[in-house]
Amino acid sequence: ITELLVPMPPDWSFPSAHTAQATAFFLALSLIAIRLLPPFWAGLIALLSLLIIGTVGYSRVYLQVHFISDVLAGMVLAILVVLAMQVVIPLLPWQQGK
Repeated sequence: ITELLVPMPPDWSFPSAHTAQATAFFLALSLIAIRLLPPFWAGLIALLSLLIIGTVGYSRVYLQVHFISDVLAGMVLAILVVLAMQVVIPLLPWQQGK
């Protein structure tokens, strides 16, 4: 009974990779949905994505495996990467005619 369900990591990591990955995936999913789906479904996917991202971030702090700053840094990093991809992908040679 004294053992933790989730073992504590040997060291703290910055930023939170779980949060960064969830943010990048669900932000990209939301952006694709906004482009391809009717507004109701795109909005629903964006809302659910926001809830999942928030839940992942909260879980990292709740389980005491990250500080809030780690989670926020993971979110910011992922947002910057997804936005950079929004700029870079249209510039790729095979995307020029689209």
